[in-house]
Amino acid sequence: MNKVISFLKKIINHRKRPINIFMLSPEDYAGSGCRIRDAVRKVTKNDKINIHLVTLKKRNISFNDADIVLSDGGKALKKAQKLLDKADIVHFKDDNPPVDGMYGLILPPNAKIVHTAGGSGFRRIMYPPITEESLSRKIKLPLNDIGGFQSAWKMNHKEKSLVWDSGNNELELNLMNYIGEKHVILRSRSVKDIQGPIVIRGEVILHQTEDNAGFKICTIIAEHLDSKEAVTGKTIRRFGAIQGRKLPWCVVIYPNRKQSSMRFVLSAMRTDKTQFNLSNIEFLEMKNNWNKKPISEEIEQASMGLWPLETYKCADLQTVLTADLLIDDNIIFTPQAIPTSKFELVKKSNKRLIVTHAPSNRMKKGTDSIILPALERLSKRFDFEIKLIENMTHEKCLEEIQKSDIFIDQVLVGFYGNAAMEAMAFGVPIAVHLKENVTKLAGDAFGYCPIIPVRERTIEAFTKAIEPWLENPENLKLQGLKSRKWVSHVHDENVVGKKWVHLYRNLFNPISRFYQLFRKKFGNHYLPRIMDKRRKKKNCP
Repeated sequence: MNKVISFLKKIINHRKRPINIFMLSPEDYAGSGCRIRDAVRKVTKNDKINIHLVTLKKRNISFNDADIVLSDGGKALKKAQKLLDKADIVHFKDDNPPVDGMYGLILPPNAKIVHTAGGSGFRRIMYPPITEESLSRKIKLPLNDIGGFQSAWKMNHKEKSLVWDSGNNELELNLMNYIGEKHVILRSRSVKDIQGPIVIRGEVILHQTEDNAGFKICTIIAEHLDSKEAVTGKTIRRFGAIQGRKLPWCVVIYPNRKQSSMRFVLSAMRTDKTQFNLSNIEFLEMKNNWNKKPISEEIEQASMGLWPLETYKCADLQTVLTADLLIDDNIIFTPQAIPTSKFELVKKSNKRLIVTHAPSNRMKKGTDSIILPALERLSKRFDFEIKLIENMTHEKCLEEIQKSDIFIDQVLVGFYGNAAMEAMAFGVPIAVHLKENVTKLAGDAFGYCPIIPVRERTIEAFTKAIEPWLENPENLKLQGLKSRKWVSHVHDENVVGKKWVHLYRNLFNPISRFYQLFRKKFGNHYLPRIMDKRRKKKNCP
């Protein structure tokens, strides 16, 4: 009976208990961590929830500052650790997986772990399985064969401060004391007659880093060579490593049509003070029909999937900021927050329609491959101004967006970003690559979403989506008003803040934990993922 009473008290009191939240967002490049913190603070003024944001560096553009910036020095680290020791929830806001000891911060043993992803480091391409039938050949490039011209690999220099060792298909690089002026390059011999995609896979373990990050992003490059073995192009791929844990990795590289041969480069920047091991690397040439759907280099760069999904599973709650990242039943979509009341609707007096686009990364946004070619094609039929918003302050960027009639976001990644939300808050209609299945995953509010959807990642699909609005520009005003109303309903910081408070508090709800056990047993994947209490935090890498 006493256990029942205790259980009922926990149910009643879990919404009243004070909660300390420590949010770590190392880069916070787009200000997502700052937006979450500010949204939670706005709706919990009279609540017992304290949330602090810690970043590695100060941000140069817009949004508020972090509460603690680790690059400020040892005092900042001590202050952060003091806050962390009191944390009930540790919220990692980054594409990197949760890591105990990240930047020297030690996690409290009983804290709940939340992870929020939102970018290309988490987004991934699902390739077909590798089978004997799909394999064309195995390319032999053993890591223990490093030497001269006839060897499989050649090191670019012999700087004594670089420590390296190879053997039994394993390579260890130690740059902790490296003082050389050159980047460390390990280049393979050239491989001829490559017809199909190359799958490169292996294992990696990080031993240490100078900055105590606890993780590292590794680089492998394919050089495309002509008949004289001159480099005509390069393909860069990346994968992640975690300190003290061996991880599998896999990248795919497509041959260049004009190449005669290809060689591979394992590289590390001279400033990259790390020690790590690469092992069991395989170079597999697949048959041409292995992956029938062609994937552009732009999409590859926007979908790097740096770490295996298993590395995120130690989190009690996994969320993503864009619905196209809902690649697992246990992940929840948590929309970005925006203070919509601060965005003013203005009456436009443009003599010509203004179509704006603000690429933070041209390749990932599809600027040069799709957006500009399509707009140039449309400009031959319709009179409008194309305005690119680049290399300006956030305040100036907002001024330009506010003046526009249509805002073009991104057409490679399958969702919209911060600038698109800001455009809608100004009452500016937006166009973005948005598939039907993604809107269904995002929730009921997307059933009446006023976004102009570009269903396919092609010039033709983009042209088809924009054309009706250029033909009938009088419809843009109403669409803009709908956009303003919708973004206020879905993304306003009051709405998003309450959602986060609910998710945070639900981590301590005993009924939610009971539901989690029920779901694990019976395969019910329609409830938020709350980790079983019995699973210990030491499972975090």
